[in-house]
Amino acid sequence: MALTQLVIITLYLFIFLLIWQFVDYLLVMSFLTMHKPKRTKRGGVNHMPFISIVVPTYKEESVIERKLVNLLSLKWPLALRPICFS
Repeated sequence: MALTQLVIITLYLFIFLLIWQFVDYLLVMSFLTMHKPKRTKRGGVNHMPFISIVVPTYKEESVIERKLVNLLSLKWPLALRPICFS
């Protein structure tokens, strides 16, 4: 008698877990995401992040001018991209 009750309880537990996996979990997650605050894009499409360009140099006198001209010709706002030579 006790063994049959244990089997029935185990069967109900497995049925509950199966239903939870396919139905209840989806409903709970849908409910939680509905009440989550919306994230907004920062700055939209034209937003450009701040970057730093670090140029390691050692005895580069012959190419430093070309490198600087190349870095200044980038299509990135100069205020958002400081250039550091080290």
